[in-house]
Amino acid sequence: MNRAANDSSVPFPIDSDPSDDPRVLALVKEYQAEWEAGRRPDRGAYLSRHPELAPLLGVYLDSIDMLRSGVQALSGPGPRAQRLETGLRRGDRLGEFELVREIGRGGMGVVYEARQPALNRRVAVKVLPAAFAADRTRLQRFTVEAQAAAAVAHPHIVAVYAVGEDRGVHYYAMRLVDGVSLDTLAAGASTAPPAPLGETRSYAPAADPSDGPGRGYAVPVPGPAGAAVAPLVALSKSDRGAYYREIARLGSQVARALDHAHQCGVVHRDVKPANLLLDTHGHVWVTDFGLAQLVDGPAVTHTGGAVGTLRYMSPEQAAGDRRRLDHRTDVYSLAATVYELATGRPAFPAEEPAVLLRQITNDDPAPPSAGDPAFPRDFETVLLKALQKEPRDRYATARELADDLDRFLAGRPVLARRPSVWDRSKRWAGRHPATVATGLVSLVVVVIASSVATVLVAGEQAETRRTFSALQTARQEADKHARAEEQARTEADAAARAEHERANEANRRFLHAKELGDLVLRISEEEMGTAGPLQGPRRRLLLAALENSRQLLAGGHTDPKVRADLTRVVARVESLLADQDLRWEAHSAFLMKDPQVRAELKLTPDQVRQVDQAFPAPPEKGPGKGPPDKGSGKPPPDRGPPRFFDPNMDVKIELIRSLTAQQRVRLHQISLQIRLPWVFNDPEVLEPLKLYPLRQQIRQILADEPWKKQPPGGDKDARARVVERIVELFTPEQKAAWEEFIGKPFNPNH
Repeated sequence: MNRAANDSSVPFPIDSDPSDDPRVLALVKEYQAEWEAGRRPDRGAYLSRHPELAPLLGVYLDSIDMLRSGVQALSGPGPRAQRLETGLRRGDRLGEFELVREIGRGGMGVVYEARQPALNRRVAVKVLPAAFAADRTRLQRFTVEAQAAAAVAHPHIVAVYAVGEDRGVHYYAMRLVDGVSLDTLAAGASTAPPAPLGETRSYAPAADPSDGPGRGYAVPVPGPAGAAVAPLVALSKSDRGAYYREIARLGSQVARALDHAHQCGVVHRDVKPANLLLDTHGHVWVTDFGLAQLVDGPAVTHTGGAVGTLRYMSPEQAAGDRRRLDHRTDVYSLAATVYELATGRPAFPAEEPAVLLRQITNDDPAPPSAGDPAFPRDFETVLLKALQKEPRDRYATARELADDLDRFLAGRPVLARRPSVWDRSKRWAGRHPATVATGLVSLVVVVIASSVATVLVAGEQAETRRTFSALQTARQEADKHARAEEQARTEADAAARAEHERANEANRRFLHAKELGDLVLRISEEEMGTAGPLQGPRRRLLLAALENSRQLLAGGHTDPKVRADLTRVVARVESLLADQDLRWEAHSAFLMKDPQVRAELKLTPDQVRQVDQAFPAPPEKGPGKGPPDKGSGKPPPDRGPPRFFDPNMDVKIELIRSLTAQQRVRLHQISLQIRLPWVFNDPEVLEPLKLYPLRQQIRQILADEPWKKQPPGGDKDARARVVERIVELFTPEQKAAWEEFIGKPFNPNH
């Protein structure tokens, strides 16, 4: 940054003020001069001089005050940050976590790599120094940070494992990501990056000078993680088209993570490349909720304060306007991040903070195709829509942004549309009211001149009308003959209208059927969820919605938008059914604890190791758990079969995904055989075998047989008789399908 900017107490570009009113320019210069003279100007006095200019003048005075208090800390020299001390060393424990080493520092704490012995895993632990814990504002910010990160659980958001306090030390533990932040990619893929301006520094006016730049909650660690961005950097040099698609894919993942956070009531407010981590598997993680705002939580920043990183702030965020600040500011910041990763340059490249602020609030970013004519048009359209100045002109949600990015990746048309000339004119007029006023005055002058010319021409028009009247009389006779033809056309039009009305009625019925299908899908998603006792009815509703949408598609409706909606519904329902099938399979994962099931599935050593890790036996505690007393000669007491921890559904699903297709089919067959004859009540059996017409008879057989009164384990012969009675109800086709579905018998004792 140049010396002039550093020496100025208020780095604001007065000479390039965009205002067209000289009074505004004079007042802003005078206001800045008072700041530079070491006096705090009276804001109210300036606004009262010209009340008619107060709205416009207030914007510039806000900018000067904000830059005076905050941006100077970003760009100018200042006191060196005080080093945070926690007094903790390697081997110290915080709760159940054993500290290994310090791996990062931020404005609100120190991050350590730690080990959780109970689960034998590495974690990251963020610690609030004791000196900060005594400050209620800092403690509240640290608490909000932990709450915001813990409030969301998403595959692309760094997970919080625990929050606690140990001997007066506040901390929380989170996933440790072996990766690097995407600002490394932005630097590597850029051909001519500008001088940095706080790209990794978050700005919060409430912070003290001792608050240093944060680097997020999941801290990159040494090792092979540095190679995570190397393939993308190489791709940016060799194949720009493929590189753009990879950046769009990462942007879609982050957008869906942010949408999930928004639905949980959390607005990140500091989305930027430095807060996005890419691990060695190409998986992107959203981190650093240090400036997040909980929708239902207390505000930690003052009204009018700008929070975030200046280069990636939305216009309303940069202005510190909390009334307009909502989840759509994250949509803007993500678009600015994706823009920079894709093009290798920021959306607004200014280095001076004040110039950058003016660009964010007044200017439109250069289209990405300006630097690369081969930049995909649809990708560019999506980015420019998400970077609109007004929140209402952007995507309403981060999910809509992700959906459009996915459409681009799938080669389908995006829903975003480029602003029309009229739209751009209205926005330009809103930012240049003085110029518009001058144009309107000129337009009035032109209208008056046109009116005078009209009076002069009126005489000539009167003569023309008299001549036209004579011609009109001659045409009346011809019109009589035309009426008969008009009558015939009227009758034909009436028939056409009737046909059109019939077509409209058919279309209304079609749309009604489509709405019913959409309603069934919403009920299955919103009212029934993915777990609980209603999964059978939910599956039937999903199948009904799928069949309805497929039939409507087959009907040949010609509206592309309607067909696109139906195609989207079909894909969504198929995805929900596949997810339900996977969850049903995941309930069988516990069977792999049985050695005989492992042998039947021919599990590899790696798969066996994954099962043992997912179902670990709890450590044995208490008296009598150690080796037998050599002096007594008595063997240790029998403690029964080993118990296992039951993992959550996500872990079970990962176990199922690790199996081959053949292993998954066989495990499913073993699960069905073990649960016979109960499985004849399950939709996963009723639906593929088309047994719903036989459901009442099946229930009657299950109720009549005394097999359920047998002791644990049951009478296998009684259960077999129940199965035989039910299978006798099947058609030959259903019997053949059942034999293939259930597979060969699983006899663990033979």
